[in-house]
Amino acid sequence: SKEALRNQALVSIVMVFIQLNIGATVGYAGVVMSQIPAISLDQNIIANSRNFSLKNPSTLEYNKALFSSLPFLGGAFGSVVGGISQAHLGQRRTLLLALPTASITWISLTLATSTAGVLAVRFLQGLVMGSMLVSSYSFTSEVAKAEVRGFVNGILAISQEVGLLLVFWMGSIITWRSLAVICSFGLTIIPFFGIIFIHDSPRWLAMCKSLDEAYDALVFYRSSAYDSKSELFIINEQIKSTKSSKLMNQLKTIRIDNYTHSIIFLTIYVFVGQFTGNIVLVSNIVSIFNDADVDVDEYASTIVIGIARVAGAFAFTCINEQVGRRAVLIPALYFCTPCLIIT
Repeated sequence: SKEALRNQALVSIVMVFIQLNIGATVGYAGVVMSQIPAISLDQNIIANSRNFSLKNPSTLEYNKALFSSLPFLGGAFGSVVGGISQAHLGQRRTLLLALPTASITWISLTLATSTAGVLAVRFLQGLVMGSMLVSSYSFTSEVAKAEVRGFVNGILAISQEVGLLLVFWMGSIITWRSLAVICSFGLTIIPFFGIIFIHDSPRWLAMCKSLDEAYDALVFYRSSAYDSKSELFIINEQIKSTKSSKLMNQLKTIRIDNYTHSIIFLTIYVFVGQFTGNIVLVSNIVSIFNDADVDVDEYASTIVIGIARVAGAFAFTCINEQVGRRAVLIPALYFCTPCLIIT
């Protein structure tokens, strides 16, 4: 029905803006780093300047590394916080708390008067980013129908890259403070008001034994003509089987069904993937082009890289729908290996 399509469109817009904010948080350091000639924890940042105008170069590289890395460290803790929060409050309430906090961190970044304050805010940004990342993907997976779940998650991944591209582009034409203000209002306030009008996840409501609310949520997301009672029954059965199965039994099931090797491989892959240089590239991209001393505009080159990342995420989503993740992952790894060696 038109009402269900409207509700699903609202959820999609909210989740896209959340991913845009996550991408902006990750990419912010990439364009701002070149505006930091030096950082020292015992100096003050001169207000209304395009640069962090500090004078002690001895701690420059150390604090630059902190500025770009702290969001990822905060994100690790934020993922845990988000997981605990969504279990008790639900994904929707977790996001309702995280979005205003994200807005406050962006504003705090523009008002910071010391390097210690800037670094603290960057860690808090990562904390909120990790919480939103976990909650938004979990919420989308539980709300979307099984047949479109993979495609929807692909759209979220594309949105993150678009957020990255946006800060690359805007960072080339405005100051770092102005960029933070735009991210604060443009990428957090809009989804906050949008999420007020949507329902909690039907699965989370069913876990809380709020079956009437879970049914209303299914009608909200599926339409009144959809057989929501049957889906609610399936959700309830899944919850009961999960709760009745102890942790050791679940681990035995994984071993019997030959999932162990896949889990070990994916765990190693995710861990090793952090050393591919992707984080370093995104966090220092303008500085890398500056240090390379090539005869091209570093900001234009950064925007080209951002466009390539969006195109890559889009291509992966489209191909993945046709041939599956494994068929895409293996050639991508073989392609990345020589690129890293050459670099």
